Amino acid sequence: MANKLLIKRGNGAPNNASIDNYELVYNYTDNELWTKHNGSVVKVASGNVGTVTNVVAGNGLTGGGTSTATLDLDFSELTDMTGNISGTTEFILQNGTVESRKAASEIKLSAFNDDISTTFTTNGMLSGRGTTAIDTTGDSAGLTINYLSSTASGKPTGSDHSLLTMSYSSLWQNQIAQDWRNDGRMFIRGQNNGTWSSWHQVYSDDDTIPIANGGTGATSAAAARVNLQLGDLAILDNISADKITSGTIADARIALSSITQHTDPKYLRSDATSGTITSQDWNTYINGTEAHFHSVTNHSGSNRPSGAYGYGVALSYSAASQGKFQLYAPEKATAGSSTNEGLWYRSGWNTTYRQWAQIWDSTNDGSGSGLDADLLDGNHGSHYLNAGNLTGTLDDDRIPNLAASKITSGTFADARIPSLAASKITSGTFNIARIPTTAIRSNYRLSTDASNDANSASTSGVYRIDSGYSNLPSMNYGTLVTFNNMADTGFQIAADYHAGGGSLQWRAGNSSTFGGSGSNTSWFKIWNEDNDGANSGLDADLLDGNHASAFATLSGTQTFSRK
Repeated sequence: MANKLLIKRGNGAPNNASIDNYELVYNYTDNELWTKHNGSVVKVASGNVGTVTNVVAGNGLTGGGTSTATLDLDFSELTDMTGNISGTTEFILQNGTVESRKAASEIKLSAFNDDISTTFTTNGMLSGRGTTAIDTTGDSAGLTINYLSSTASGKPTGSDHSLLTMSYSSLWQNQIAQDWRNDGRMFIRGQNNGTWSSWHQVYSDDDTIPIANGGTGATSAAAARVNLQLGDLAILDNISADKITSGTIADARIALSSITQHTDPKYLRSDATSGTITSQDWNTYINGTEAHFHSVTNHSGSNRPSGAYGYGVALSYSAASQGKFQLYAPEKATAGSSTNEGLWYRSGWNTTYRQWAQIWDSTNDGSGSGLDADLLDGNHGSHYLNAGNLTGTLDDDRIPNLAASKITSGTFADARIPSLAASKITSGTFNIARIPTTAIRSNYRLSTDASNDANSASTSGVYRIDSGYSNLPSMNYGTLVTFNNMADTGFQIAADYHAGGGSLQWRAGNSSTFGGSGSNTSWFKIWNEDNDGANSGLDADLLDGNHASAFATLSGTQTFSRK
């Protein structure tokens, strides 16, 4: 039996996997013939001469034969391409008498015959396309253009219109009608499942939009304010405060020194600060007619409490030509410190201040503090007698062992403090309900406003203390007052509801409680006539004006002579 020769046509030399035994492959790029014999791909030399006795059509071809062979293309044998083509998909094309291939991305649309065209009807033709049945003129007709007759019912405002109907079906349509007159005003409507909406005008920059459609109904700003009934507030640059009768003014809208007629005593604004005190004279810088918080930073100026630490918080209040009050809490209040840090206060009248007075507490009393006690363990100094007037020897347990110290004193200049500038609100009176409650007030509770923790009571205010709360001095029930200068320092005062013991204590610092990055001091007891005396822990520097060296000690042998 004669061998069958299969013929393929391709681009480039075949490889072993792309050709079967006894197939003949024509490489039209290089005009070469290839075949495969016993598993080896071989090129048929062009100089060889022979006779093909049988031609068998391969995939995509028909015909063949043993004598005169004819081959035709048979695309039905090719694999059906079910996916989308890409730009690299190639087509076999007949270019004149030459078969060619071309990628999809190389074929221009201009080469195709566009037998789909859109015809636009001119205005003149619309005169013969009038309609009065505008609800059904475009039913199921795709895109329809008509002249909207002046006698048509359900038409939009105007007299003569061009009507464009875009129909999906007889139940779902959109229409655009444009008036030939009246500046070409346009109207739109839609049909939803058989129900037509009303006509809606499409507004342009030449139209006055009614208030009902989201506009102002006016062509000027002044007329718009009248139409919208905005009143005087919309056209006034300076507004009297008595016109504001509802709502709450945001903090950012109120200047820090603007509230001059606010008389409710529960408000001391936590953000009422004049700035930071660095090198200024306290007598002229922290004066005014209001309450102010100040951050004191490395103060080098005059009239700070003598010897007090240069960092801390200052609170001041003054009324014009009347009483003045200043309170200073140094940030550094370490027990046993040589600077004896503690709370300082002073008062004054008009432009004159009295000297600073230090508030004694459990950290700044004792030797060298200057504290002149009236009693020592409940007794006046006369109870102990002057050591120079005694004779004989006293028992050691009769004389306390007190250390002596020296007191260094200074002189403070009188204050001359100018008034601060007035607020920008020059007329009317603020209703108390209009001022936000970001202030020191008496309706805070540690349990609900500060998570049962004094360290979380960062807002300036008065807090109720109940039993079991943290970071407080030892007390069950009482009151906590926080003073936060809204910078990075502040101080707190805790008062026990029960008299005696540590009934009043304070601390200061620049911890996260006050917006700082440091820590708070310990709690320090403030001495008073209720918690001094025997076993109180009060370490006095003087007893009835005398240092401890004026009294005999209980230790050792003492010799006294009578004068």
